[in-house]
Amino acid sequence: MLRKVFSRLTHFFDYVLHRHDVENGLQDERRSGFEMMAERHVKSGMSLAEARGLTRIEFDGLDSERKKRPIEGTLADWASS
Repeated sequence: MLRKVFSRLTHFFDYVLHRHDVENGLQDERRSGFEMMAERHVKSGMSLAEARGLTRIEFDGLDSERKKRPIEGTLADWASS
């Protein structure tokens, strides 16, 4: 059990120390997904401006859904498991 707690704490502190890198990677993935969705809309006949506008609306919907979900895996959860 002590090994599991130590392992989880190690992962937690690794995340804290490298959070900036993780967040940059997620932002890059988000930007790439946005561009791919906009490109699909352009291929379906929309102008680039229309495609980006629709994609922005779609992404805002995804963000609002993501924010409604509870955050899982808090430090207290890790310590108790």
